[in-house]
Amino acid sequence: MFKSKSDHSVVTTLIGESTLVKGCIDSPFSLHIEGRVEGEIKSQGHVAIAKGSVVKAHIVAKSVFVAGEVVGSIEVLSELEISGTGKVIGDLTGNCLKVQPGAIYQGKVNMSMIQSKNPIEGDSVLKL
Repeated sequence: MFKSKSDHSVVTTLIGESTLVKGCIDSPFSLHIEGRVEGEIKSQGHVAIAKGSVVKAHIVAKSVFVAGEVVGSIEVLSELEISGTGKVIGDLTGNCLKVQPGAIYQGKVNMSMIQSKNPIEGDSVLKL
């Protein structure tokens, strides 16, 4: 389903192409977004934003792959990847950032880790 080499998760929630979700999504599982989301996304798994999708939200997740458009800050425990079709306007916080040729990014990047407890990986920067 995902085209990223870093994909290593199973998707349990799909937001379809013609779907608009407004509000907070809080999931212990991975998400695949093909539609539109406005609000906040919290996932203890992987979040994939497909080509053609638009997300206007603050995202907190274990990892994020962006092939569509994100307007809002993204905080990840492990890896954020922006594909060649991806566009991110917002601040990024995490451990690893991969930006493919052709990707568009505007914002600040914070790679420093501030320690706190979380239920996924023990000590880390983010609380899910």
